[in-house]
Amino acid sequence: YAVIRNAPVQPVPLLTAEPGARPARYLATALATAGGGYQAQVSSLGSFDARQLPRYRWVMLDDLGAIDDALAAQLQAFLNNGGAVFAALGQRSADRRQLPLLGDVVNGSAGDSAAPLTVGQLDAGHPLLAGLSGWESLSIGHMLVLAPQPSDQVLVAVSSGAPLLLARRVGRGRLLIFASDLNDDWNDLPVQPLFVGLLAQMGRYLGGRGEFPPQQTIGASIALGRDGGPAGQVIDPSGRTVLSLADTRRALTVRLDQTGFYQIYTPAGEALVAVNPDLRESDLAPMSSGLLQRWRAALAAQRPEARAAAPALTAGTAIPLAPVLLGLLALLALAESLLGNSYLHRRVTAGAGRS
Repeated sequence: YAVIRNAPVQPVPLLTAEPGARPARYLATALATAGGGYQAQVSSLGSFDARQLPRYRWVMLDDLGAIDDALAAQLQAFLNNGGAVFAALGQRSADRRQLPLLGDVVNGSAGDSAAPLTVGQLDAGHPLLAGLSGWESLSIGHMLVLAPQPSDQVLVAVSSGAPLLLARRVGRGRLLIFASDLNDDWNDLPVQPLFVGLLAQMGRYLGGRGEFPPQQTIGASIALGRDGGPAGQVIDPSGRTVLSLADTRRALTVRLDQTGFYQIYTPAGEALVAVNPDLRESDLAPMSSGLLQRWRAALAAQRPEARAAAPALTAGTAIPLAPVLLGLLALLALAESLLGNSYLHRRVTAGAGRS
């Protein structure tokens, strides 16, 4: 079973104060290379018509500090209505005491170009990061420090504990914040191979298209309603609904225990997942001689004749004491009876002699 998506490429506004600068080029190139069904639409902040926001699934900002209050209010409404935003924090964000759209106060910066920070914490189970590797190679020379809100999900944190990548729920929408720049000055993420994969999965996570992997092996699980929203509904390959009415309203995990196609309905849209047996079950490579020998030895130990030939009593075998004690008690009673009879016989013999 296979799912092949052939939906047309959708544009994603990339809002920037410098359309020709490196952050915009890095983002546009990585998104085009990722092949996730999205294409960056580079737009200058001064010329972008924010009234068109409802036409898009998600938006990118190469530096959150560059937007004005009017655009921040329109992006806030976009998020409240179910849209999604990815924003990096560059030099313009560092120049502001309070960030637009977020309202967060910048608590200084972290990092030192002479001794760069590294990734110290990673939520590898989050759908945005699942399967991505290479974070250990990331070098962060400078970043802004934000205090995460209680409802924030810190997806990546540096060795000092400061959040580098965090997700926030805003209304019905999703906000993803990268607390450093994308200029290849403060960190080397834009030139790491990891960056292309991150943009691909960002499109799935923020855009709602292909949030679930199109192929899974039987026995795998999918998380629904991870951000606190309703789970939706799942239809298994036999056409039956998997979740009860109460389950559709809460976050949960669904196990894929049948081969075929699962239909998944969430507030973000519909998804189709193909489930197949693990390919390792069909591996025809010969078993190694060592493994084969251990397997034969294990089978031989389970045969009835092998069990019968085993000693009936081992050092660890428990012996019940009750029968032994009862036997000793019976012998003691018999001995007492014999001694008593012998004594009585001697008394009778002695009495007869005197008479």
